[in-house]
Amino acid sequence: MKRATQTLIPIAALSVLLLAACKKDWDSPPARTIPVGSVLTVAELRALYQGTPVRFTEDKSVYAVVTADESNGNLYKEVYVQDHTAAINLRLPFSGGLYVGDSIR
Repeated sequence: MKRATQTLIPIAALSVLLLAACKKDWDSPPARTIPVGSVLTVAELRALYQGTPVRFTEDKSVYAVVTADESNGNLYKEVYVQDHTAAINLRLPFSGGLYVGDSIR
């Protein structure tokens, strides 16, 4: 019994010491701010396309909601998204992952 006590007390003390040393605060990444002029509506994006590819020289964002996806089998590797101004068809390089109601940027 004495031997069990002699080994149990140091193990318990070491366990308490190790658990007390754990840092419980997670690192949080810095929040990215989006410049006001860098957000386009779907209608503005559609207006940029005049029959030839458009090259963007700076970052732009479009926020939209998925309104039709390929889950019912009618579409293959494409989704339809819309915002409050217009809708657009997006052709994707992959299958699945975006579903009706998902908000995308």
